[in-house]
Amino acid sequence: MNKHTFDHVITGLILAFAVAALGSLMLTGVSQFFEQAGVMDETTSSISGRRSRTTYLVAICLNIITINYLKRIRWLEAQRGTVVGTFICAIVWFYIYKDYLL
Repeated sequence: MNKHTFDHVITGLILAFAVAALGSLMLTGVSQFFEQAGVMDETTSSISGRRSRTTYLVAICLNIITINYLKRIRWLEAQRGTVVGTFICAIVWFYIYKDYLL
């Protein structure tokens, strides 16, 4: 079986960070859109930290879709890189919000 040109761990790392960043931007934009439309209440100071924590966590979890896609097309090295990148993002998320969680 021939290995694809982009089937590398570095490709997976780049995908993991890109999906987390774009997912965060997308979720923040959707949240702001709903706030401006009046569908969702604007964040108050007491829940704004909780909402940002959840937004970033959901953005990190979007990497599950990428991992499953890479498994389906059999890019196992890129899949490994995506798993490692997701784990790094989760560690950074936990480090940033550890005071709120513990």
